Amino acid sequence: MLPFCLGGESSMTKKRSFYLPVLVVAVSAATALWAIWLLWGMHWARSAIAHMLPAQAASAIQGGDAFTQLGQAGDSFGAVNALFAALAGAAVLWAGYVQAKTVHQAQDAQERAEAAYDDERQAREKQALESTLFQMLNLTRDLTNSINAVRGSEETVVPDKRSGSPALDSLAWSLYSFIGTHPGGALDQACKLAMAYEVIIYDEQPSRLGPYFRLLYQMFKFIDESNFDRTTKARYANIVRGQISDAAVFLLAANGMTEKGHKFIRYIQTYGLLEHMHTKYRTRFDPALKLAYRGTAFLGSEGRANHKDRDEITALHEEDYFVHDQNMRETMETTKELNNRLAQQLKAMRDN
Repeated sequence: MLPFCLGGESSMTKKRSFYLPVLVVAVSAATALWAIWLLWGMHWARSAIAHMLPAQAASAIQGGDAFTQLGQAGDSFGAVNALFAALAGAAVLWAGYVQAKTVHQAQDAQERAEAAYDDERQAREKQALESTLFQMLNLTRDLTNSINAVRGSEETVVPDKRSGSPALDSLAWSLYSFIGTHPGGALDQACKLAMAYEVIIYDEQPSRLGPYFRLLYQMFKFIDESNFDRTTKARYANIVRGQISDAAVFLLAANGMTEKGHKFIRYIQTYGLLEHMHTKYRTRFDPALKLAYRGTAFLGSEGRANHKDRDEITALHEEDYFVHDQNMRETMETTKELNNRLAQQLKAMRDN
């Protein structure tokens, strides 16, 4: 941007250095003509008129009062005065045109400089956003690797020692197994899904799952609040959501139905974060998920752009809508405790 601005100033300086000599020459020429007319022009005009008049009139002009004669000679050149007035007006118009052209060129130069600055600013913002997202993605991987699947398998009653993405798969399967066999309508299913997630998944390791989902939330918030257009935001959001496994998408959906994850719903719907949920989970819990989220949550970029709710970012329900039933929560906590006791007894029997 700096070389461009310097080049613009040099060009304008050259134009001013061209106009100044022209103006000086014009003023000098007008002054010289005025002086010549004052010193010799009037005398010549009086003599010329005297030669064209009869002798008596010529004698009167030659011998009359000098000021009177000069006045009469000057009056005879009214047309010349009009000519000079017209020339002066033309000079004023020309000066106005030159000034307007100079201002226009200056405005063009300023607009080009501002455009160059905007391009440079957007490049800096893009670089800063990509750098920050890269660091956040690294933190997300670290947090993912810290998540453990500590629940036992119902078939083998052997604790699952996996961590990271495989652990998220195990947690999603545990939630699916716990809730999947319970019949009920969409609302009943959604309430069971949200509370089962809190009771048997989140409460087991809140210090790991909490930071994981909060960091995901901050990444999408950071993208959404940037100064880029919708298409660019969607492109960066697709990069982030590509790092979320199919099982983690199911856990993300359940997390958004709780009070802790309610704020995440706007970004889940804006960027279609549930599009790549595993078919097994989507099919089983489709009524509950459609009750909790707008249609844009399950669509890609093109589908969201044409959807009727593309500009709707608010949640469909209040934050405690699916988790307010305390009786259901107590029932799930009791069921969880019984399952843990049963697993411990079976493990003790196997060890013996």
